[in-house]
Amino acid sequence: MFQNDVIINFRQLFSRLNVALAIFNLLPLPPLDGYRIITFTFPAAAHRIKRNIHIISWVVIAALLIPSPISASISRLISTVSQFIF
Repeated sequence: MFQNDVIINFRQLFSRLNVALAIFNLLPLPPLDGYRIITFTFPAAAHRIKRNIHIISWVVIAALLIPSPISASISRLISTVSQFIF
């Protein structure tokens, strides 16, 4: 019984970590994949992002680290997707 709980907890943690990394990878910051998607889809927006990357980076870091509605919604998204996967 104990081994099953450990395996289930590990799978849940592993799926949450993978979902969190996937969402992080979709941020529109170079060199992440989200920036490549923006570059391909909206070249003018990619140019503006690249020009203002130092400001955008700090805003994204603050939005992820400081408790806010954005970080709460990202946390809910990660939980929902990982529960769906599991």
